[in-house]
Amino acid sequence: MRHIAWRVRLAGAAAAVVAAVWTVGGAPPAPGAPAPPFIFGLSSEPPNLDPHVSNGAAAQTVKMQIYRGLFKLDERGRVVKDLVASYDQPNPTTYVFHLRPNLRFSDGSPLTSADVVFSLQRIADPKTGAYLKKRFGDIESVDAVDPQTVKVVLHSPDAVFITLLALPQAAVVSKAFTTAHNGDLKTATMGEGPYVLSAYQRGVQVSVTRNPNYYGAPAKMAEIRFVFYPDDNSRVAALQSGAVDMIEYVPWQDITAIKTNPQFGYQGTNGPFMYLTFNVTQPPFTDARVRRALGYAIDRDAIIKTAFFGRGGPIYGLPIPPGSLAYDAAATRYYTYDPGKAKQLLAEAGFGNGFTATLLSTAQYGMHKDTAQVVQQNLNAIGEHITLALPDWPTRVAAGNDGRYQFSVMGTVGDYNDPDFLSFFLHSGPTYYADSAGYVDQAMDSMLDQARATLDPAKRKALYVQIEQRELAEAPYIFLTWREQGYAYRKGVEGFHLLPGFQAFYSPYEFETMTVAR
Repeated sequence: MRHIAWRVRLAGAAAAVVAAVWTVGGAPPAPGAPAPPFIFGLSSEPPNLDPHVSNGAAAQTVKMQIYRGLFKLDERGRVVKDLVASYDQPNPTTYVFHLRPNLRFSDGSPLTSADVVFSLQRIADPKTGAYLKKRFGDIESVDAVDPQTVKVVLHSPDAVFITLLALPQAAVVSKAFTTAHNGDLKTATMGEGPYVLSAYQRGVQVSVTRNPNYYGAPAKMAEIRFVFYPDDNSRVAALQSGAVDMIEYVPWQDITAIKTNPQFGYQGTNGPFMYLTFNVTQPPFTDARVRRALGYAIDRDAIIKTAFFGRGGPIYGLPIPPGSLAYDAAATRYYTYDPGKAKQLLAEAGFGNGFTATLLSTAQYGMHKDTAQVVQQNLNAIGEHITLALPDWPTRVAAGNDGRYQFSVMGTVGDYNDPDFLSFFLHSGPTYYADSAGYVDQAMDSMLDQARATLDPAKRKALYVQIEQRELAEAPYIFLTWREQGYAYRKGVEGFHLLPGFQAFYSPYEFETMTVAR
């Protein structure tokens, strides 16, 4: 087990750490010396390391090395067995999971069905603040049949239940370890993944080393060191100088130069998207006409040009890609750019002379800040009075989780390609930073529940058409643009595969198979 003492370092410590790393062009390690760690340029320091709590892709990248679940996603985005050896489904609402034999946590203690039961119950507990709390509330019962077998009974059929179990937020945690730490897994970690947390220097870096008790093939790299680079330019400079081996969130202005440089590799996809959330309990956003007005007032092409250097695409309805079961061509052209129609809706809502509001975003990610600035300019141009709040990412997350905002810019990705991903946005539940605060719609909840429990594809499609129409009319979210999301790495890195579309942020599942030639 590992309980890390968080240590605050003086300014400049990150530079000192990076300077100490063997870099490209420097002297190689002496024969027989340990290989230098793989250095990953992380875009943000993890707010905490609790695997069941979602606080951004950067934090998830680290957690995915430490923890594993019953299932996971493979390099093509397919759901495959992880801690599960096999499973049975005797009826549409019952699953019986048989664990792999001799599973162990990183300290060598056995992983049993009791830990799986505890984990699922912890996720469903409102006190945890778990990302999957909404969905795991559909579990009627979960029982340990024997030390290797878990039985889960759902209230109703769920077309994507197994997919949910493949998400990193469904990781299995140790019942004994978690209880010993009073349920607090923010800094105390013990998982069963390919790596174990070995060091954490707050504000600087976090390191993981190979887990000797991992059930699978040993991770190819002995150590991964995640160094924090909140600034986009510094992150790219670190890659170009050889201070890091790989970076996430490649700034869009740098993608072309990186792709054309034979010293680097790049993999990107158009899955993630940007959107607006609202605190629907705070005026003026209590009125759906105001929210809809913003859908018409925002120039999505300007966002793509300004924030993403042309690497993306507009979303005029819901973020449902062609080929999806729920794709509706008519709904994709709902919110055309029409400032006149926006002003008309605002006048109907009693805001003919404009309104005053603060738009929450963050200065830590250029895409968030730039998107917010375009939104501000578009709204001010039609007579509104919008100011920006641009705190760091952890502060922005906390404000969103507490509902302390009027409206906000957000960027994320669907958790899976099935249209049920809309449930994470539209189904009523506790306040979460990526959701619209205070949004509750029992009619929407009922439609989403029915679509999830329906196994016939044609019937599901018809239900999602109704769901889309209601969302567009009520406008609890205004979706803005697709954006390209990419990873870049220096020559010599092998074994990394970017997962497709919505699943791009689960690509760190692949880190255990990566190698790097020095």
